[in-house]
Amino acid sequence: MVFGFSRIPSKSHFSPLTSHIRRCCLVETILQAVGNLGFPIVVTAYLLVRIEARLENLAASIAGLAQAVNALRK
Repeated sequence: MVFGFSRIPSKSHFSPLTSHIRRCCLVETILQAVGNLGFPIVVTAYLLVRIEARLENLAASIAGLAQAVNALRK
């Protein structure tokens, strides 16, 4: 959980009403965070959570590229 945001399980686990209630709670949590922290901080946190996996994949790709370049130099 980062800044009060948690990953919501897939929709198949919830009935439509439960899913709607969870979305409302998430919206309330986001609005509270905006009020408490400020809009730029909340947007930044949201974007970081969304692209975390992509950043990890990018870091692994860069590490692999560095190893390939070092292997070609030898």
